Amino acid sequence: MEENRPIQSLCLDLGHTDSIQRFPLSASTGTLAGTPPKVEETRMDEFDWIARYLAPIAKSKEALGLLDDVALLAPESRKRIITQDAIAEGVHFLPETPLGAIATKLVAVNASDIHAKGAICTHALLTLGWPAALKDADMEAFAAAFQVALSDVGALLLGGDTTRSKSGLFASLTMIGECLGPSPILRCGAKKGDDVWVSGEIGHGLVGLADARAGHETTSARHYHRPEVTSRDVAGLIGRYATASMDISDGLLADCQKLTTASQVGIEIELSDIRFADPEEARFTLLAQCTGGDDYKALFCASALDRKTLESAADQSAPGLHRIGTVTQARNLRLLKSGDVVDLPHRLGFSHGQ
Repeated sequence: MEENRPIQSLCLDLGHTDSIQRFPLSASTGTLAGTPPKVEETRMDEFDWIARYLAPIAKSKEALGLLDDVALLAPESRKRIITQDAIAEGVHFLPETPLGAIATKLVAVNASDIHAKGAICTHALLTLGWPAALKDADMEAFAAAFQVALSDVGALLLGGDTTRSKSGLFASLTMIGECLGPSPILRCGAKKGDDVWVSGEIGHGLVGLADARAGHETTSARHYHRPEVTSRDVAGLIGRYATASMDISDGLLADCQKLTTASQVGIEIELSDIRFADPEEARFTLLAQCTGGDDYKALFCASALDRKTLESAADQSAPGLHRIGTVTQARNLRLLKSGDVVDLPHRLGFSHGQ
């Protein structure tokens, strides 16, 4: 490969959306006479699949070991990044979801990854699996909303592919972004003593899914259908001040755990400092809201020396930005509520494959 040629390396997204349903694992226990019973198979989750089967294939340094939400383009400048996210009917959106909302969500989940790296969206490629039952008017509605959503995040469509789907609607978007700083802010880089920040309320994905299923038009339901992702202003703050960053898509606790693994640090979170969609726990516990996923906010670490600057920005250009914890040296995730230790739930967030 020529030395200065931009490298188009693609990273499988490691932080994707919540699911409408979790299919239970099953194992056959029936046996033939005289044969031993079958042992129940332990099923790997999507992150184990990636680590075992795909990461060994992605050998280029630009792929970052498939340990982040993006890959690098043109590594000599480290200014451009690329990500890919897909959404599928019955997994990431309800069958009755309006096509315009599906198009908007597709762009949002990809823009969320780009903005969380301290970058802005520039270009996109679309792959669309279109069911035969949908009509031309449906495609017109999807395309109109898709155009608006791309324009809202500042991205231009370069091309892609379309095909027929024999099941439900399937859409995948590849998004390219340009870093606002000298390099993307990856999951690694957090240091002991850093503050931990999130860019908005947690739990709207979980609450919104319940509301959408019930047919209720609420703030959370609107977020579920059309996520309001981290703003470009927050992306600028991340590019300037963050030491490590990622978007919250699988659940706050699960994504905190990923960040601790990548940075080889610990994180201590104070539940009382988190702004929740359902703060009174009228319908969902705080722990449930921390594990539900589909929030699409930024989770980042920054030096405590920059705390006042970020607090000032939260009051002016980044409403919703708030501090929720501290980076520690313990290499684990610790949860507190009003200073008392809270046991971590068995499931920290959503994972495809489980």
